[in-house]
Amino acid sequence: MPHWVYALARLLGLMALGGLILFWARRRTGRIPWEHPPAVLAILVSAPLVTLAANFARMTVSAAADFGRYLFVSLSILAVCYALGLSEWFDKAHHKRRWLIVGLATALFALAVFALVGVIMPAYAAPQMLSREAIAVHTRPTDLRFGESIRLIGYELDRDRVLPGDEVAITLCWEALAPLKENYVYFVHLLGPEESIVGARRTHPGLSRYPTSRWTPGDAFCDVGRAPVEEWAPAPAVYDVESGWYDPETGERLRTTNADGAPVELVLLDKIKV
Repeated sequence: MPHWVYALARLLGLMALGGLILFWARRRTGRIPWEHPPAVLAILVSAPLVTLAANFARMTVSAAADFGRYLFVSLSILAVCYALGLSEWFDKAHHKRRWLIVGLATALFALAVFALVGVIMPAYAAPQMLSREAIAVHTRPTDLRFGESIRLIGYELDRDRVLPGDEVAITLCWEALAPLKENYVYFVHLLGPEESIVGARRTHPGLSRYPTSRWTPGDAFCDVGRAPVEEWAPAPAVYDVESGWYDPETGERLRTTNADGAPVELVLLDKIKV
């Protein structure tokens, strides 16, 4: 999400927390009588903390990843605390409390729609189709064919040197020559002496958003693969940047040929200094 969304969430959280403190102080001093026993507020405030602690403990001992969705069970309790804290900034009989509730509900609904349409859908959309002329403007032209259906028509590195532990972004521009039934995987390797691999990235096109089985002949697009360089990579040194395609079920690489039809054993696109 955009950074302002998280900033707004932090601001609302601080306002809600301040409102809860104000709620407690007003009733503690007797300025406003307790509608409910103090234990009710204590339970409301402690419940999300206990829930978060229990889920954090579960994630710590679990072999699975630390999925944020494990914390969703605390949202219903937090919503009550937020509503109570934020409404405390307005007089109970004031009409602004009602508008606060309506405004927050409307704003959060709008944010949910924006998250779907403006963030999630673009993130999972297929890469933008480009003309060969547009690709040639921003990349180095090449002509390599993988199998009978895939052609590499351009590439570009975002830098010519990198430190161990960093990553290099490699733009690869592909063209579909014929329909494909299989979903092949392409790779980027940083090769050292005796073809030792000190950095690698293997992925479906478009970070799996545009697998080869969905390609249409004539499609041309660019994909950015980020290859991390291993911390242990010997440096200073110069490494070859290799790319290619393989069948994930068999591990067999697709046969590569150049523009003249001659076979290419290793597709070494460029060099990079580490």
